[in-house]
Parts: sequence; C-alpha cells; structure tokens
Amino acid sequence: MNSTTRRLAAGALALTASVTVIITVPPNTAIAAEATEATGAAEAAGAAEAAGAAQAAPAAVRDTDVNGDGYNDLAVASPRYPNPAVPAQTGLIAVLYGGPNGLAGGPALIRPQPGCSSGYPTCSEWGSGLTAADVDRDGRTDLVSAGASDAQVHTWTPAGVSTSRRTARLGYRTALAVGQTDDDPRPDIVAFWTGIYNRSYFGGWYNDGPMEFKGIGSGEYRTPTSAAIGTGPFGRLRGVFVGHDKYSADTRTYLWQTFNLRTGPDHYVMGSEAACTTPKQGQVCTRPDSKVVLGDFNSDGHEDLVMVTPSEGTIHGWGSTTYGFGLYPYKVATDVPWLRAMAGSPISLALGDVDGDGQAELAIGDPNATVSGQAKAGTVALVPGTVTGWDLSGARLISQDGVTSPGTPATADPIGEQSATNDAFGLAVSLLDVTRDGKAELMIGAPGKQGGRGMIALLPGSATGIGTGVGTGAAQVVHAQPIGVSEPDARFGTVLLR
Repeated sequence: MNSTTRRLAAGALALTASVTVIITVPPNTAIAAEATEATGAAEAAGAAEAAGAAQAAPAAVRDTDVNGDGYNDLAVASPRYPNPAVPAQTGLIAVLYGGPNGLAGGPALIRPQPGCSSGYPTCSEWGSGLTAADVDRDGRTDLVSAGASDAQVHTWTPAGVSTSRRTARLGYRTALAVGQTDDDPRPDIVAFWTGIYNRSYFGGWYNDGPMEFKGIGSGEYRTPTSAAIGTGPFGRLRGVFVGHDKYSADTRTYLWQTFNLRTGPDHYVMGSEAACTTPKQGQVCTRPDSKVVLGDFNSDGHEDLVMVTPSEGTIHGWGSTTYGFGLYPYKVATDVPWLRAMAGSPISLALGDVDGDGQAELAIGDPNATVSGQAKAGTVALVPGTVTGWDLSGARLISQDGVTSPGTPATADPIGEQSATNDAFGLAVSLLDVTRDGKAELMIGAPGKQGGRGMIALLPGSATGIGTGVGTGAAQVVHAQPIGVSEPDARFGTVLLR
C-alpha cells in the first residue's frame, strides 16, 4: 500500500492522558491546510419555542467530515483487532475518506500502541462505539470512539492526527454521544456504562471535567439491551433505551425515555410488554428483541425515534418537537412477515435519506439470515420513508447475491460478491452522505467475510430511490487486507460510524 506512516504523540487535553497511536495516511489524502483558532464559547442551545410560533428548523446535516475536505467520512472499527506486541491492547479504527464517487481516500489507521496505558484501565477494544462532533470547538469535526473502559478523541490537524484519551473505570455498554446536558457550551461526551455486578450507569465527561456517572433505576439494575442518545428538548441530550429491571419483581421489558441525564436521570415509560396484550395509553408493545435508533426521519430539524421489534413484526416511529417525542407513534408498520423472520438475530439499524425527498429510509441489518443456503450469511432490508409512514411495498432485501423485493427473485446484483456461511453481512449498517449530493449512501459491514478478515459494501443513493439507486447501482466494496487491516481475524466492519 502506497502510504506514509507517521507516529504521532497525541496532545493532551485537560484531564486526559496523552496517547501514542499509529496513523497511516496516504500521501494524497486531503487534510485541511489552514489551522483555525479555537472558537469562543458557543451559545447554548436555548430557549423554548412558543407553541406554534415558528416553523420547524431544516434538517440538521450529519457532519462526519474529519479531514476537512468537505465530504463526510466513514470510520470502520474492529474492537477486538489483535495486537501481537501487546495482547491486552486490542482494537483498530480505519477511517475512509468520502469523495464525489464514494469512499475515495485513506485509510487512516488508528490503534493503541505500547505505552498507551501503564495500568488499569488498559487501552483495549478501541472502536466499540463511534460518533463524530466538534469536541474542542475549533470549527472542525473530531472522531470520538469508545474502548472497553475509556473514550478517545481523534483530531485531524495540518500536522497530522492526534488522539487524547479519557479513562472511565466503568465498562462501556452502548450509545456513545456528544452534546450538551447543561448551559455550559463545552461539549459533553456521554454513554451507557456497566459496573460491578452488571450494574447500569449513565455518565461521561462534562465540560472538560473528570468522569461523572449516575445509576439507572432502582439499585442501578435497570439494564439497557438497546439504547440511543441524541439531542432533545432545548438542545439538551436525552436518551431512549429498551431494557428491564434485572432484580425487580417486574422483569418485563420496557421502553424508557430519559431526560436530565447528568442530574437525574429521569425516566418516562413509552412502551412495555404489558401493552402487547392489554392496550395502554401512551405505550406500545415492547419486547426483549426491540431495538431503537434516533434520526431526523421527516426533515424538521428534530431527532425522531424508531423502534423495530422483529418478534412482533412491527416498526414504530415517533416524531419529535422542541418539547419531546409525541405521545403516540405516527409512522407504524405491523405484522411484517419478512421482519418476523429476523426474530432472534442481533439486528442493526440506521436512518438516512437515500433519495433526497426529505423522508428518511430505515435500514435493518440481519446478520443471521440464511442466504442461498448459507447460514448466517446476512441480509439488509431498506424500507422507504414517506410523509405518513413506511412504504413496505417499496422495501428491498439486499444481500451479496442480489437485491429483491420480499418474496420475489433478485432483480439486480450490485455488490459482486457471493454469500458465504458466517459472513454476518448486516451486522453493522450506516446511512451517510459521503458524496455530498444530498442523498445518503448505504454502508454495510460484513465482518465474517473471508474467514473473519471482513468487508464493507457501499451502495449509492439516488434521486430515483432505492429501486434504481441502491437497487441497481454498482456497489463499492472494500476488503480489509488491501487497505492494511491485515490480521486474519480482523473482523473489519464490526462497527460503523453513523
């Protein structure tokens, strides 16, 4: 691989330890040349809108452009990537740069190196969580990642890429996010965490300070099985999670919305298993296999909520306003046969507007699907969004062997690979506009490809929708080994930035 390898000492931020990482950057990779002075304190997202007084803001554009060339970038993580020199320090993040024709540059390879940590917690499982935000308020987007017991901020500068590390002393569980929990304009880095005896916590690093955390539920045993954190009322972070109270007499699964994440958190029930048999006002049927994702599915500038429950064959979507989610979901699909077939699979979810019509599509990855007789080869369903709901008639099932409407033969084969046992195609999915044309590309991880080396596939968005865009457009395929992710058990594609 024609590349330049640089060893960079990460600049330490307040209350963080410096880290040495390996960054591999091809010589032609575009990195913004001019340094930007750190911006002053940004105003906190502020006052509530008077009801009905103003129109909704335009949809926020997801910004993952870490190298400053104007195109969104994709980070692909292998949290258990082996490190033969220091076996305890696992994980690797490959950053592929976007361009007008797809993923056009990179990768930058980021991983812990000897000397990353001299004690507990070790630098391990880097890339278990990924997000992007301007953490240092310099006007540039940073890549933020989570390890087994820490978080890292990776910053692209004219001199290269630097990494700073924040230690947690709790185990990372899920839902890494960056935003504001209070009036201080400095960004907070937060997530759901696991402690001793599998206790559950919400917490992170607020306003450049040391880690703080709060227990979730009575005795800290309210255990999330699926969770997401995003911007809610008045510009403050809020969370949603599916879970149960592990040692409570009531072990049924619930869907909770959480506010006041730093000082509470305060929980409100939006769904329950009880509602599956007895209708309950303001609650929907929630099962242990229910999964949640946040995203703006109607282009009104607010992050909406989608919950998918394969065992029930249901998709629920709640719109959001300045004040929170609506009491009832208004984008609902029920008794979907191909979705019921995904019951028991560790599905993955992503929201993004593939055709540029202002209504987000929903991607559902099913890595356990049997395809062409190959067990756990994997497939992905892409469901178009409309103003009123989900267009099930336009749904497409995408595998390495072709694209079909549910129950019909394949009409196109854009990926050019063949399904094989244990490929786990769809273990991770992402919908990001990496070509800057206003239409999201569908990225799919297949970490089991080639015996565990891994692969990702990119299918382009199109103004004509998924039938002629993702359905028949030629895919871009990236295998692990040619880009320098060389370990046989790399599992490239396990986690995708979305």
